[in-house]
Amino acid sequence: MIEQKLRDYLHSRMPEAEELEIAKLSRGVYGASRETFLFEVNWKEGGVPKTQSMVLRRDPPTGLLDHISRDTEFRILKSLEGTGIPAPKVLWCETDPSILQRPFLLMERKDGFVNQSFQKFAASNPELRHQIAEDFVAILARIHNLDWQARGLDFLGVPQGPRDYAKQEIAKWEAIMEKVKLEPDPILTEALIWLKSNMPPAKETCLVHGDYKLDNVMYQKNQIVAIFDWEMATLGDPHDDLGWVCARYYEVDGLLNGLMEREWFLSRYQELSGRKVNPAAVKFWQVFSNVKMAAITLTGAQRYISGASRKNILALLPLLMPKLHRDIIELLGW
Repeated sequence: MIEQKLRDYLHSRMPEAEELEIAKLSRGVYGASRETFLFEVNWKEGGVPKTQSMVLRRDPPTGLLDHISRDTEFRILKSLEGTGIPAPKVLWCETDPSILQRPFLLMERKDGFVNQSFQKFAASNPELRHQIAEDFVAILARIHNLDWQARGLDFLGVPQGPRDYAKQEIAKWEAIMEKVKLEPDPILTEALIWLKSNMPPAKETCLVHGDYKLDNVMYQKNQIVAIFDWEMATLGDPHDDLGWVCARYYEVDGLLNGLMEREWFLSRYQELSGRKVNPAAVKFWQVFSNVKMAAITLTGAQRYISGASRKNILALLPLLMPKLHRDIIELLGW
């Protein structure tokens, strides 16, 4: 059924297309926040055959990030076109649920490999790992150095005071966690108290990806060709992304994201971005990253337990909680 509805929708968006057909439609297996479909579109224009590979990302009936709209993600991705930041090229955004039941994005499909493939090769190929690490840091610096005002990203909301962004993020994720918590959690409660008492003043506002990790990267040969999942992007303190990258729940064999040493990452970022890294701010945002991930984890668990979703990956998310607790305890010296 989705194939026919998708064909009808593309016909409306591509009136010049003749004999339009959907081919090789398949469901993506990764990700818990959005439904992903991969497919090819074949058509003719003036008798000339054409083909384009596309990706459809649709809101699930119930997801981890219901507070984020497809339109916002679409506007972010459109603003990144032509910047040199390897984001997917979006084609259309549809918020009318009568088309495919729920809002969705359509974008061009990139060719390459994702983290699940990368980890198999990285252990035996340090040169590849180093090159991807270099790209990983360079692209993050590029994101943070983007002229977000010139790109019209102020619609995301511009923090007015040096601590406004930290206050806003703490309040947002604390509210989500309170809504979905399964039982009292003294470690997270104490972490929130510490965060509210130790907010570092942001010295600048930049575009923050919000979920910058190797799982959201596609690479080809020895370079990164795409950064995905911009749904949590916002304007704020660049140290937020640094703390997220430094989170220990993404460590593989003691390396951040299985790529690099912490010291090398922060030093190289400082060189490439041209901004001085504040260790205290990195610590603050790393503590915060554990609270944020806990809120995401508990949201997934609550959806699974309530029967709102039967995706097995959601049932596995609570296995992260001991790692999050341990990182908080070690960071705060308890």
